[in-house]
Amino acid sequence: MKDFKFSSPTTLYVGDEMVMKKAPLFKAFGERCYIITSKFPPGVRHLSLEDAIKACESQNIAYEVFDDAKENPPVETCAELVDRVMAFHPDFLITCGGGSAIDTTKAVNILMKHHGEDPYQVLYGGPSPDTVGVGGEGAVPMVAIPTTAGTGSEISCYSVLTRTDLDTKEGIHPKIFPDVAILDAKYIKNAPPSLIHSGAIDALAHGIEAYLNTECSPIVAGLAETGFGLFRRYKDHLLQNAMTDDDFTTAFIASNVFGMCMQGGTTLPHGMGYPLSHFKHVPHGLACGVFLGEYIRAFKDKSLPEPVVRLCGFDSTDAFADYINQILAADCRFTVTEEEIEAWTDEMFRLKARLNKHPEEITREEIKNIYQRSLANCIVR
Repeated sequence: MKDFKFSSPTTLYVGDEMVMKKAPLFKAFGERCYIITSKFPPGVRHLSLEDAIKACESQNIAYEVFDDAKENPPVETCAELVDRVMAFHPDFLITCGGGSAIDTTKAVNILMKHHGEDPYQVLYGGPSPDTVGVGGEGAVPMVAIPTTAGTGSEISCYSVLTRTDLDTKEGIHPKIFPDVAILDAKYIKNAPPSLIHSGAIDALAHGIEAYLNTECSPIVAGLAETGFGLFRRYKDHLLQNAMTDDDFTTAFIASNVFGMCMQGGTTLPHGMGYPLSHFKHVPHGLACGVFLGEYIRAFKDKSLPEPVVRLCGFDSTDAFADYINQILAADCRFTVTEEEIEAWTDEMFRLKARLNKHPEEITREEIKNIYQRSLANCIVR
């Protein structure tokens, strides 16, 4: 067996009204809390933020809220936020929201520890170190309260930011886990169907890409198989927009299981999705998930994806791919050109670190075909 490493230092709490139940835990972190989140649409209650504030007030914890975390957060935005956070002198951070809010908070926490240093040097200045955990990388403890069941950022060590210097997205090199993650299904059950769909498929992509990966470890494989079984339980209700309360909780747990799988790394769908989110402003989950079905269908050796397909509850790679395409079709409202596909194919084919993790040889033409098949209804000529 080849060598591997796995870390999971985040304590996870799952259940109804769990933020209030764990409010005394916040007090153990200190007397002052800075809360980082994103704006919700007008008329939509930000229940996780309401609960975080209520929990702080119940423990007489002073708090301040920043509610303008950006989607696909730029390094510069995170760096600008550091001075504002440090001026409050927080003992700990709470982040409420999707992957962008959580990734922003992770970056801010690291940059607080390196206040005054060049943020690009701190976040990307060297090889990814063999360190994990807030104790080694962040300035203060961190609590994550996710409002999407997709990115798994609340349980993973990664933060993906927009690098304006390279005009792309890239995961930061320091690894940082939240100390605590709190999951309550009420935060996702009233989300728009498009967000529920893309979140579930993004989470599934984490598990599949880690599982069908030349660097997959036995622990990651076992977690992924567990996640596939969880996905199987709610996949039909997901497609029918008929999710039950138990389905939402299961989807949240599956997202976290798949988030832990990300330590095995992502491969083609995530790499192919970055241009969509960066240049077309497509939400991350949809940008990655839209390629998942055709990625599975493109395998020449069908025995490789067959365990995934079967564990997810499908009888063929075609049935799996058709499901993915169907569930995301209504949300693909962007357009792309053949010239853009050619450019993105060239860029993807240069990413040898991702291609080398793919379990069989793949050509430039095959990557282009995945782009074209996945985006067939979006191509304008």
